[in-house]
Amino acid sequence: MYNQELIWREIKKCHLDEEIRRNELMKYHTSWKIGGDEGIRGLVVKVARTIDKIEYSDKMIKVGAGILLPTLTKSTFKKSLSGLEFAAHIPGTLGGAIINNASFGTESMADIVSEITLFDYYQGNIKKLNKNQFTFHYRGIEIGIKKYIILGACLILISGDQDEIFLKIKKYYEQRRITQPINVLTAGCIFKNPPERSAGYLIEKSGAKGLAVGDAQVSEKHANFIVNRGAATASDILQLIEKIENMVEETFGIKLEREINFIGFNQDY
Repeated sequence: MYNQELIWREIKKCHLDEEIRRNELMKYHTSWKIGGDEGIRGLVVKVARTIDKIEYSDKMIKVGAGILLPTLTKSTFKKSLSGLEFAAHIPGTLGGAIINNASFGTESMADIVSEITLFDYYQGNIKKLNKNQFTFHYRGIEIGIKKYIILGACLILISGDQDEIFLKIKKYYEQRRITQPINVLTAGCIFKNPPERSAGYLIEKSGAKGLAVGDAQVSEKHANFIVNRGAATASDILQLIEKIENMVEETFGIKLEREINFIGFNQDY
C-alpha cells in the first residue's frame, strides 16, 4: 500500500517550489483532458494507482482519489455494497469522476459522495469539505476553490444482494456495449448535452457522424465519441472537434459546450 501522507507532502513540496509557483506550471486533474502533441510545459500530477487506499466503515468508505473505478466497484461488490454499479465500466479514477460528476443513466457521483479531501493550491494546505460545502451539477462540481487536487473522498453506499448488484452491473455494461464504442481508443464523450437535444443526436443529424481528420474519427456507433483509429494526434482531434462544432452550429444554431479540454497548446482550450 502506498503511503498517502507521504504523497500529499510531496504535492505540497511542489506547491512550495518557487519556479513552479512563478510560472504556474502545475496542472491538475487530467481527467477529460488531452495533452498537446509537443507535450506540456509543467508538472502533471497523476494520482492514478498511487493514492488508491480503501477503508471500510460499515456502509461508509474512505477512498483515495487515484483508485480506478472498476477496481473500486469490484471491491464494493465483494462487500455487498450497492451504489457504484453505474461506474463499473468507466475507465477513469475516482478523482476524475468526482470533478466531472460522472454518471450513467439516472445515477451519478453526486448520489454517493459525502466528503471530499483536497489540496488547495493557493493556500498550500489539505482541506476536508463536507457535503454542505460543495455542489454537484451536470458534468461538474462547484467547490469554491480555484485550483485544487482531489486527494480522496468518503462515499455512502447501501447494503445489497450480490446477485442483484451483479445483474445491475451487467445491465449497465450491456447498455454501454449497445450504444457506445467500447474496447477502442476514445477520450469519452466530447460534448455536454445541451437542453434542446443530446449532443450525439445533433452531431449525427448535422452530418458529422463518421467524419474524420487524420486517424481521429467521429464514432459510427455514437456520434458524441471520437475514436483514435491508430495514430491520431491531439491536433487531429482538435481540428475534428472544431469541424463538428461548426457543422452543428450551422445546422441547428446551437453552440456545443465541450466536455473535454486541451492542455499544452499555445493556449489551453
